[in-house]
Amino acid sequence: MCSSEHALRRSIVGYERPNGILVHDVAIPPTLEDTMARTVNIHEAKTHLSQLLQRVMAGEEIILAKAGKPVARLVPFTAEPAQRLPGSAQGQIWIAPDFDAPLPEEILAAFEGQ
Repeated sequence: MCSSEHALRRSIVGYERPNGILVHDVAIPPTLEDTMARTVNIHEAKTHLSQLLQRVMAGEEIILAKAGKPVARLVPFTAEPAQRLPGSAQGQIWIAPDFDAPLPEEILAAFEGQ
């Protein structure tokens, strides 16, 4: 499906979801083009930034291109995990004094597949 056919399909159908297009409660399975990251030129991105952000928030990846060459990606934001604080679990973990002692022969054999 070429880009103009894809755009026409989108405008006729009207309501779109990231994993397919919903038409009167009947889901049309996504095409290969729907599942790939969409490439948008910078002018189109400036013109339709709000719509592109809605698609990104729905999980889609948008690639911004200048003169047809990719220069940036719009991807959903994921919060970075909180920075770890060494020693924050001090006194909450118990390790047996013999935790690094050699295993009994029968358990060692089981681990080695014997």
